[in-house]
Amino acid sequence: MRILISLQCQLEEEEKIYCFYEGFINSLIKSGNKVLIINNAFWIKDRATIHAGVETSKTEYDEFLDIERLEEKIKDFKPELVISFNNVLYRNLVQIVNCPVVLWIIDSFSYLSNFDILKENIEKYYIFVASKEEYQFIIENKNINIPPEKVHLINWATAINSETVIQDKNISFIGTNFGNTLSEKLSILRDPNNTSSLKAIFLDSFNRKEDNEIVIPDLFKELNLSEFDYWSLIEWRAVLMIYLADLDLNIYGANWDSLAKEIPALNICVSNEAKYSLKHNQDIYNSSKLLININHSQAKTGFSWRVMDVMASNGCLVSKYSKGIKEFTKDYIDIPMFDSPWGARELCQKLLKDNKWREEIVKASQKCIQEKGRWSHRLVEMERALGLSLINNQTIGEVEFLKKAEVLENSYNRFDLIFRAKRKTKHLRDIFLQRNIHALQKIINVLMKIMQSQ
Repeated sequence: MRILISLQCQLEEEEKIYCFYEGFINSLIKSGNKVLIINNAFWIKDRATIHAGVETSKTEYDEFLDIERLEEKIKDFKPELVISFNNVLYRNLVQIVNCPVVLWIIDSFSYLSNFDILKENIEKYYIFVASKEEYQFIIENKNINIPPEKVHLINWATAINSETVIQDKNISFIGTNFGNTLSEKLSILRDPNNTSSLKAIFLDSFNRKEDNEIVIPDLFKELNLSEFDYWSLIEWRAVLMIYLADLDLNIYGANWDSLAKEIPALNICVSNEAKYSLKHNQDIYNSSKLLININHSQAKTGFSWRVMDVMASNGCLVSKYSKGIKEFTKDYIDIPMFDSPWGARELCQKLLKDNKWREEIVKASQKCIQEKGRWSHRLVEMERALGLSLINNQTIGEVEFLKKAEVLENSYNRFDLIFRAKRKTKHLRDIFLQRNIHALQKIINVLMKIMQSQ
């Protein structure tokens, strides 16, 4: 099977992808599939448009791309299946391929891109979701109008393996410290008469249970529920890390530096090394006694990718309360859960002292993953859903990245040659290759002036 995968990984190189994608793609290759990957993070003009809201979010590609060359390469690959995560894809892709397109929702419906493309080409689409709540929402949504038989519950899976290594870390957490998108709106709404009401809403957001919805008064109609959910996640992560800092906490992920500078206890917990790959995650999970999980705000009845990754390792999962995790593990083990940062601290202290309890959780978690959490399980489910053959052990699979540099316009490549001729530093050249069109144009203008003056 020839499979085109469209995803978005905002790392420093096009070929570097997150642990979840790496495990999934490796399983496709091992099963004899030929895979072509487009990492949209390096192609789009403005990353902010990716999460602009389901009605307006679009993946607009840089103007420097040679669209004819791009479409030619896609057609030459002859995809028999397209899998797009959150529908982040080249906007004309669905039109030029003659095969099914899987929209795999990895966050929630409100985080989708290119909703107009989905509606206009619904006959080509299948939708995969990992959450029962999201599944129900999709099949009942009249605005999508997709036949229920083309919507499928496909859970996450993991390629992480347990390894017997020295567990030299008490507690570890791999995750991003997300920025606060509410600051600007709050400054506009700030009014002495509104302060107490705003504080009450924020407190409710922070303390609410998973199944409870927040009611936002009309007074603050400029704010929306997803923003409060996002705010809650930011606050939860920050406060929880502070509560665990003195228990030998190790934090891996982007954007923690700014917070750590203000809180000395966190400063010594934060690692500046990028940890994203399957091996990165596997090494950290196996060498840690406890691993913390805080679900994304958009994961209502589902749960984060890291849950199965941790359960497959020799580390013990400790999670904020999640109905989805309870359902997934109900016949195997009760994963220790907390509903407050101080509750998490107490729970971690008990687990660190009780080796037997930790070992029981780890063994039962591994059994659960081996029986229903591997990619081999998901591929069978996907075959059944699509009516396609994804497992062919008689064929040797392979993977290729369709790189942005392969489909740049000739004018763009000429400017790249100017850089090399002028022996500019690698840093400047990297900026030239990766920044968006506006930044590129500024650099080009400066270079032209330098050349004209010589």
